[in-house]
Amino acid sequence: MEMLDSFDFDMSSIVASIVFGIVGMWLLRKGKKEVHYPYITWGLILMMYPYFVTGPVKTWGLGFVFCTVVYFMRPA
Repeated sequence: MEMLDSFDFDMSSIVASIVFGIVGMWLLRKGKKEVHYPYITWGLILMMYPYFVTGPVKTWGLGFVFCTVVYFMRPA
């Protein structure tokens, strides 16, 4: 029971995990289709980082930062 006390299960973090997981899945599929390895990497990062970050502010903040990095990294 001690382990469950350390998790932060608030609705905002769950929604952020779903939103950024969907974006990550889209990037992963797009990267595999176009054979663009940075998209594959960032897709995996976006799908996995919510498991290691606690708190809604950190989850939303890192998600927006990661999405911004991917946006400016896209090929011309």
